[in-house]
Amino acid sequence: MSDQVLEETIIRLAQKKHSRAEIIRVLITEGYEAAYIEETINTLYYSGKLVSDVDSVIKNENIHTIDAMVEKKSEETPSLLFRANVWMRLHPIKIILWCIVGVVLLGGGVGGYIGYRNTPIRVITRMTEYFRQIPLLSFTIIKNANTDDYAVYSMQGVLDSDGRISATISFNATKDEQTKWELDAVRIADGNIYIRLKRGPLPYAFLYNTWISIKIHEENTDQEILTTLGLGDLPQYLSIPRKVQSELFLPQGYQSIVLEPKTTTCPSLYKIVFSHPSGQEVSFIDGPLGRVQALFTTAPWSLCVTPEYVPLSVSSQNFSAAFSVPTIIPSFTIDTPATTLPTLMEWIAEDK
Repeated sequence: MSDQVLEETIIRLAQKKHSRAEIIRVLITEGYEAAYIEETINTLYYSGKLVSDVDSVIKNENIHTIDAMVEKKSEETPSLLFRANVWMRLHPIKIILWCIVGVVLLGGGVGGYIGYRNTPIRVITRMTEYFRQIPLLSFTIIKNANTDDYAVYSMQGVLDSDGRISATISFNATKDEQTKWELDAVRIADGNIYIRLKRGPLPYAFLYNTWISIKIHEENTDQEILTTLGLGDLPQYLSIPRKVQSELFLPQGYQSIVLEPKTTTCPSLYKIVFSHPSGQEVSFIDGPLGRVQALFTTAPWSLCVTPEYVPLSVSSQNFSAAFSVPTIIPSFTIDTPATTLPTLMEWIAEDK
């Protein structure tokens, strides 16, 4: 008996209301093995073929009906859940293989995405995007002396997206490291500056601990006076935080970014080489700001990125900078009247 004949025999016996056991017993007498009969019956159930055909039963039993009085019921097919359950029992090995393939593909996709997000350029890009959205940043910048550049300065304060800055600054007056300027400074949005000297090399007591207004954009008069007093580089010092910020937060300015082994103080440490501008571009910048520009053309720098991005710290051999979100928002104004630089020069001339 062929497989098709076997299936037709099983269907016919089922339609005649024979039980599963009776069908198997009849077919065993036909020479089929019990296991093969069971498998064929399950396959027929899964395919939906083993359903009682009412019309065939009526015809085979010679039962007459009146179609106008008796509504013929539609054929019922096994539910999708039932058929899926039968199929899974018949093909357990395929189910296992498909599950393994699914887990491998899902794991590979997730792993690839995580790997892409954690590449150095993506980490730094997310960091810069985060900092560009912050309206206020606290900063601490320190420059130590080396054999080629005597400049030593430190600055700590807050800057905002409008160019305003409030800071405490300390820097060398000359190559003599014992002579320093120490002052508080506020730069408002139009670029004008207020300073309060706390320490310096000039022997005029009335210069100190009073607010002085400096108008940078008035025909260089105040700039000339600053130079006379030894504070000619002060406007450039106040531009350093913004310069450092712009260099750090522009990924296109990086020539290379390499992830370094983490340390006890930094979970994600990167070695950064900044793109080198042409010598002509650097030569136009003089004073402290020019020295900062030169610092960013040397390699390498170490950049520590925390999971929250704050605080952010960067350092080279003799320069370090850190940025964070300020806990106290400063006032970018002063609360007392300020003395103008020309007035101070009159006092100096009168030897007050």
